[in-house]
Order: sequence, then structure tokens, then C-alpha cells
Amino acid sequence: MRSTLKLKTKLLPLSLLALGLTGCGGSSSSGGSDNFQFDATDLIENETNNIIVAGYEDLYTEAGDLVIALAALQTTQNETTLTAAQDAWKAAREPWEQGESHIFGPVDSLEIDPHLDSWPLNTSDLASTISSYSGADIMTYNDDVQGFHAIEYLLFGNGASSNDRDTDLTTEELAYLAALSEVFEDYTESLYDSWETSFESGAAYKTYLLNPGSAGNDYYSNDLVVHAENNVI
Repeated sequence: MRSTLKLKTKLLPLSLLALGLTGCGGSSSSGGSDNFQFDATDLIENETNNIIVAGYEDLYTEAGDLVIALAALQTTQNETTLTAAQDAWKAAREPWEQGESHIFGPVDSLEIDPHLDSWPLNTSDLASTISSYSGADIMTYNDDVQGFHAIEYLLFGNGASSNDRDTDLTTEELAYLAALSEVFEDYTESLYDSWETSFESGAAYKTYLLNPGSAGNDYYSNDLVVHAENNVI
């Protein structure tokens, strides 16, 4: 299992960086490109710090705002607080969707992707879970009754005829939403911290991507830079 993970974490960034390099090449005045020199280090650094890590930081920030919005909705349910909660969900969804281009590393190995974004949603199990929920740790529940889509279903309705709820949320639904959002925030914090601070009790995951081939880096070899440079077109 471990060897499979390492293979995936090596190959996926190569594809990502190759896509990022498309169209970045240059040509000489004679029309050829044989003499073009490119150092992929800056591109890897930009992809890592300004796209991946920054995106996960945004996700974590928006998740915190979602917690606040759903707590306010639980306290006072009206059109204003419902709209604010829906907007907070949309704001959190944006950096997650942008991050779909780099589903590798901690989001994969820590299984955060299925925890946050499992589809389809099991609405029957969700209804049963809500009716019996008494404060248990939602992280122990199946992925198809938590994450983005469980929150979406409760906030926006079933989407059969529109994206507007036609009934008020019940007390049980409001309590479950509030609990869902806190677990949601915990997952996004783990994801961001893994990239920025420490991954699996080691260095921050970004360190491995920024320093391919360095001592102790079991995830990325110097092939990362070589592959990126060879794919400039």
C-alpha cells in the first residue's frame, strides 16, 4: 500500500507541472527552439506555494467562515442567515474545485478527498443519521453522510425543482449542520497543516515538492525537475 502511494505522489505532480508548462516555451530568432533554456525550479515553487498551499489555506479560512455562518443559522433561522450560510458554502467550494487539479499528496493519503467530496450522497442514510444524531463524532460516519454534499443538500434542498429550500430546517438538521461544519473545518485544517507545517510527523509536504532529490525525500526525485524542463513546448 505504501509503495502504491509513493508511486502516485510522484507521478501526479509530473502531469500537473507538465500541464502548467504548456505554452511556456520560447523560440530563437531563427524560428527554432533547440537553444531554449528553462529552469523549472521557479515554476515548481510557484505551483507549490502560490497555487496549492495558498489554495488550501483559502479553503481552511472559508471553512471557518462556514462554521460561523451555520452557528448563526442554528441560533436564528431566517432568510438572511440561510442566505449567508449558502454563500459561505459556495465560498468554500471555490478553492476546493480549484484544487481538483492537484489531488495528490495529503488530500489523497489522508483520505480527505472522500471525506469532503464523496458523491453520490446517500440521502436515506443521511436522514436516518440526522434523526438519531446525539453528538457522536461525525468523523466515524460514512463519507456519504458528511462533507460538502451533505451540507449542500441541507442548505439548498434536493435540487429536484430548484436550489431553494421550500421548508424550514428542523432543529435536528440545524444541529447536524453545525456539527458537520466543525468536522469539515477540522479536515481542511489537517490538509493545510500537512502542506504547510508537518506531514506524517515529518517535514511539511511542500518541502518534499520544493526539494526533489534531497536527502530523506522519499516522495520526489530530481526527475520532477527534469520532466518539467523536458516538457516545455
